[in-house]
Amino acid sequence: MIPTCKTLIFFRKLVSAFDVYKTMRDVLEKFTRARQISANKKNVTLQDLGTSFFAPIAHRSCKQTGIPDDFCPCHFPESYSNETILTKLALAAVDRINNLIPSECYKLSVDALVAGARFDDGRILVTFETNPGNFKFEALGRFENLDAGSKLTVISFFRISKIKSDPFCLLPEHKTLQVFCYCPFQTPLARILDLLNSIIE
Repeated sequence: MIPTCKTLIFFRKLVSAFDVYKTMRDVLEKFTRARQISANKKNVTLQDLGTSFFAPIAHRSCKQTGIPDDFCPCHFPESYSNETILTKLALAAVDRINNLIPSECYKLSVDALVAGARFDDGRILVTFETNPGNFKFEALGRFENLDAGSKLTVISFFRISKIKSDPFCLLPEHKTLQVFCYCPFQTPLARILDLLNSIIE
């Protein structure tokens, strides 16, 4: 039997890093001389979320606990195979990626759809590969209605395949984008590493 969000909250009580934060503050205030722990006033979230483990923890939803939808254990994906919807989401995610990467990187395109899933709250997840580089990505999105013509919001996207070789063409200030970058002219060593990694996989 797959537990529902309601049963998960009732029996297991959702907790998050915010609860750990509040607990550590309690420890510091009660067992050290630092009676007053100053909090970052700009970060209102830390003040609003979290319950110390030394206090009763109420039954909370993921939103009340501070757990993002991407990591909420209350949402369960089911296999989804509408190729039109999945392709539209993958293309939208690649457009976002191509807008992020600098000009020294190849522009990516969708090479193949790998898998699709639909969550009980209506979100769609697609796994796809890109060309060049054979990078594998996951993208999460939401359609107003489940048809190709409805408005699409790309919620998040991230690479799930490992970085096989360092994208040497990236400037130091762009190194954070290395997961999205495939250099136009790979060095012979990079080509060999790519070949070896493809054989190992």
